Amino acid sequence: VPVLVSHSILTKQEVVVLPRSLVRRRLLVYMSTRCEACEEVAPALRTVARTERSTDVVVIATKGSADEWNEFAQRHRLHSIPIVAMDGLLADWQVDASPFAVLVEPNREIAVKGFVNRLEHLDSLLTFADDSSDRLDGKHVSPNQSRH
Repeated sequence: VPVLVSHSILTKQEVVVLPRSLVRRRLLVYMSTRCEACEEVAPALRTVARTERSTDVVVIATKGSADEWNEFAQRHRLHSIPIVAMDGLLADWQVDASPFAVLVEPNREIAVKGFVNRLEHLDSLLTFADDSSDRLDGKHVSPNQSRH
């Protein structure tokens, strides 16, 4: 996965979408301002950004003007989450539609990706990645045990 740099649609500041090395995993969520499912998943992104301490969230804008994104971010209180435009990644990562999420681990490998139309889908994606990581590390966590 290459180093990816863009600019925030909201602040115009440079955003390192995928740095050379990651401390925490990075959830890249492809969204559009013109997508009903994106409207539904937006509040979930705020929740993930607030509660998943091991995960940074970045929104990749697939469609929508800067004004539309400003209004979208205002409506869903997403100003703490970087929103960037990166058209090339759609084709590179075979993203057909939004909302679509790609979870990149600190080792920069893609852990899991898929459509996330609701909070439950986003939660399942993160849980699947956690469970896969546990299996890869040789750990087995029963449903009644805490991972922490």
